[in-house]
Amino acid sequence: MRRCAICRPATPANAALITLTALALSLTTLSALAGTLDPIRLRVSGKEVALKSPPVTDGHEIYLPLDALSAFGVTYAVTRREETAIVALPNGLKTEVALARPGRLPMLPLSAIAKPLGIVVRMREGWCEVRRAGEPEPAERVVLPTKTDQARQPRILPEKRPQTVPTPTNVQSAASPDENPIVTAGPRAATGSKPPAESKIHLDLPAPKFGAGSGHSDGQAVQQPGGVENGSNQTQNPGAPAGPGTLASRAAVNPSVIGARPVIPGVQIEDVEFTAAGDNAAHIHFKTSSRVTPTTKLLSEPSRLAIDVPNSALETGKRDWEVAHPFLSGIHATEGDRPGITRFVLDLSRLVTYRVLPSEADGFTINLGLPRGINRAISELTVVVDPGHGGNEGKNPVGCSVVTGGQCIQEKNLTLSIAKRLQKLLEQEGATVLMTRTSDISVPLPDRPALAIHNSADMFVSIHIDDCPRPNTASGTTAYYSKDDPNGRALAHSIVENIVAVSGLPNRRARSDRERFAGTGMAVLHTGAIPSTLVEIGYINNARDRAKLVNPDFQETIAQAMFDGIRDYVNGALPERVAGPVVPVTSAQMH
Repeated sequence: MRRCAICRPATPANAALITLTALALSLTTLSALAGTLDPIRLRVSGKEVALKSPPVTDGHEIYLPLDALSAFGVTYAVTRREETAIVALPNGLKTEVALARPGRLPMLPLSAIAKPLGIVVRMREGWCEVRRAGEPEPAERVVLPTKTDQARQPRILPEKRPQTVPTPTNVQSAASPDENPIVTAGPRAATGSKPPAESKIHLDLPAPKFGAGSGHSDGQAVQQPGGVENGSNQTQNPGAPAGPGTLASRAAVNPSVIGARPVIPGVQIEDVEFTAAGDNAAHIHFKTSSRVTPTTKLLSEPSRLAIDVPNSALETGKRDWEVAHPFLSGIHATEGDRPGITRFVLDLSRLVTYRVLPSEADGFTINLGLPRGINRAISELTVVVDPGHGGNEGKNPVGCSVVTGGQCIQEKNLTLSIAKRLQKLLEQEGATVLMTRTSDISVPLPDRPALAIHNSADMFVSIHIDDCPRPNTASGTTAYYSKDDPNGRALAHSIVENIVAVSGLPNRRARSDRERFAGTGMAVLHTGAIPSTLVEIGYINNARDRAKLVNPDFQETIAQAMFDGIRDYVNGALPERVAGPVVPVTSAQMH
């Protein structure tokens, strides 16, 4: 059984050390989650589901234990790395879903299967109530308005709600599966607080039948017969009044109707305020009517920063803000990937770091800055290059491998070859390069980032080859960074964009390692303040990717692209370039 060393100890000799490390990471995870997870009960189509472990919610997402999937008529199989599960839907289609570990047990985010199953989710009084899209909605209790509600508008129960709705207090949202999927329930209080006693969670579910819809595999859309990738049914009411504050007036940014169900934005975006803090920093404040939790994403070709505000409508008539600053030239408002989301796009002029400050009562702020250690020559750098894996576990090689054409192709050999080529390019420019290994030996996981920390390195780059449960179903390059580290994110973005420009491989973007390990992240990226990235160059069990990876010319191309990404990072330059020559692959090479 093939497994990667980042998922288990490399040799028996260091088993005790890895066990202690894992225990410390587990305690850290539990401590970080203390007070933020609430157990809930599950009811499907009006019937309570008995489970060994209860579902939990953090106020953003609902996490289900794996045994809960039988209540939805689906089966599953956990993959070899125990990071994802293959979910077989009632209609015979399958989708790969990333598992989360909000506590000790692997759990599945409900939003990951809600759309493929065509279900509606409702949270109230400690219950997660799930029904099919065609089933009638349970009767609502009459809820007395809070002081906040009274200050805005009296609560109007759904059965009495007119067609034109005044400023609302309920929130309905749909999360994009391309980012960390969340389910938002009402205008949220501070992070970690419990959801309201009664709140609606509306997921964008156009499929009217149980099991219909489209699935997603690790951020990649799975096309269904007659389906539309990431599509949704969006209509507008041309006959609605267009006065200020009406749903029709917001349709320029957000659709007002999904099918026949009105979308009621819970947050009004009132203004965008840009403040320059010299040439090396800037602040953007998004003024909103209440607290909101935005999501961010770096876009490609060209590099831009997208900020998505869920359950929102843009009240100001402005859609564009001109900015004169070394970091960016403009801000634009547009529709997000899903109804009810307002997207702001920042036109970047150079590579920047960014942080989203905790939501305030009147909005949120994004701080822009320069990456750590930029404006330096390559010759001044100390770079730790980490060829992933190495050594053997008994008779089995550490890392991923594939046997094809009578030959065993091993991840550990590919990563070492590319790492040595990168080492040569960096040293030719005068950089100090520290290799975690230079031969086929086993290196304990904690020793890899420790080499960077103990030598005060300027950056840490770990090289890996990816794998997936089903051969020839996944392809592309991913660059992971540690949790929410803005410097690692900038380095990962710079490297992955340079690789995809010359490799001919799909761009799976720079991603937080929390997308694979929700609590602890990746062990090799625990480098403190040192900018770090783990690059999964391609998929070893994809025939086309593999044909490229074993080609020495392609390995040289990848090493040069990684070098260019490092150079762009220290220069603070955006990774925008004309794609170079791509090493061709012939059918004879694809075994």
